[in-house]
Amino acid sequence: MVEAELKKSSQKKIEWDIDVSILTNRFILNELLRVLGIATLITAAIVALTILPSILSGSAYSTSGNLRDMNYALMLIGILFLFTALFIIADYGNKYRLS
Repeated sequence: MVEAELKKSSQKKIEWDIDVSILTNRFILNELLRVLGIATLITAAIVALTILPSILSGSAYSTSGNLRDMNYALMLIGILFLFTALFIIADYGNKYRLS
């Protein structure tokens, strides 16, 4: 009789569900910033390796047009991050269901 009860109790599964905040959870934001940092470093390394020959030959120069273009690129990246956050909030409701 005791063996039958032990067999039944060992077959029970523990199940749980939890809603995790995506944009407000400290651990998820830590991992997100780590991934974005690695992607930024890889992109900066590719750009630096692309510009390196012109820097070494001395033909690299900076004008106000280059700086203006860089500002536009940074603004576009910021807008992309903003739209990504808005999409996560709209689609997932800032909650991710784990089970």
